[in-house]
Amino acid sequence: MLSAKMSAIQVVYYEGFTGRADAAARMLCESGTDFEWTMAPVANMTCKGGTELDCFAPPMIMDGEMKIGQSIAMAQYVGRKFGFSEGLDADKALQYMLDLEDLNTEFGKAKAAGMEEFKKFLDTDPCGDRVSGRFGMWLSNIERSIAGPFYFGAKPTYVDFQMMSMFGMMKGRGIDKLQAAGKVGDLLAAYPKVQAVYTGIASLESAARMPYSDVLPGGYLMSDEEVAAY
Repeated sequence: MLSAKMSAIQVVYYEGFTGRADAAARMLCESGTDFEWTMAPVANMTCKGGTELDCFAPPMIMDGEMKIGQSIAMAQYVGRKFGFSEGLDADKALQYMLDLEDLNTEFGKAKAAGMEEFKKFLDTDPCGDRVSGRFGMWLSNIERSIAGPFYFGAKPTYVDFQMMSMFGMMKGRGIDKLQAAGKVGDLLAAYPKVQAVYTGIASLESAARMPYSDVLPGGYLMSDEEVAAY
């Protein structure tokens, strides 16, 4: 939750790029921990990182003497400190979060290559060209990784919150707009475990207390022209 007073913990994010800090912020909200939500202007691209800290740039957590950057490291730190690591295998947890990061990176590259390539990536069958069907291939891999209802069983861990962060950015970046325009169906429907993790985290009481709604700045979102060209 956000505190009116100066909090011991700060979550620092770039202006508009809230999604990269989403997992840490959600866990802090869910644990009832006061924190300060601090924006670093994009014009100051390294914030204090790169010049004063050993964290190059936001997002980052500032918790007393601990200053930690990178989304995955932040999720691990907050998850372990505030009770979201019970029952997980730390080595597999790292793999699963890196899988999600790879999916998000490939999603962004395919979108940047144009709508023809993006359609191949998002909504066609695999054909061995390293683009076609890759979204579904990744979702199949992620589906196999989830024990159910969350990654490691009955309770959400920091991996589940990180999954929410990555899928939130992909949905905000284009999937939701394509679905609203009738260009694609429910891309998670064939992956019930993936869908259950996403909806499970999204439906937590803490979701209503998140300090933002949009997860990326407007320039990263799919335009009406791109939707029409899809």
